[in-house]
Parts: sequence; structure tokens; C-alpha cells
Amino acid sequence: MAKEVEHILLKAELNNNCPECFATDGLELTFMQKEKLTKWYRKASPEIGEQLICHTCGTTLYPIRWTEDIERVYQYHKKRLRPLSSKMRLRLFSKK
Repeated sequence: MAKEVEHILLKAELNNNCPECFATDGLELTFMQKEKLTKWYRKASPEIGEQLICHTCGTTLYPIRWTEDIERVYQYHKKRLRPLSSKMRLRLFSKK
């Protein structure tokens, strides 16, 4: 039975204006990667998910609503990512 775990790779608070409420202190950009865990191995997914949330108005902002400034900051943070290796790694078992 496989279990999926979601790892947060990077969480960044942005000082850009929210396109919905125009607040400058509530935007948070999060990059996530899923990893599949089984009894014998663990393997990270090569896809990286991202999410931009405004905590002031409680809105999830999708890329169609991003401004040029938000897009620039997004590209900067995306370059900083260090994703998990998507190679399959065997799990070690300890004797009990």
C-alpha cells in the first residue's frame, strides 16, 4: 500500500500588491512536491506544484490573475528551488 506525502520546498512571503484586495502584506507563495512512499522504496514526483494565496482577503490567486511584478518574483523564487531527486530510493529496514 503506497502513501503519498507532500513536501513544502519553499514558502515565501511577497510584498507585491494583491490583484483582488490591493493589500501589500498578505501574499504567500508556496512550492510543493509529492513523494510516493511504499514498503520497499520512496520516489519523488518530478512535478512541482505552486500556490499563491492572499491571507488578507483569503483568495487563491491563479496565474491568469498575476501581474508582471508577481510573475517576476515567481520566476526568481522558482530558480531558487532545490527539488527532491526523482530517482527511486530503496528503504532500509532495521531488525527488531
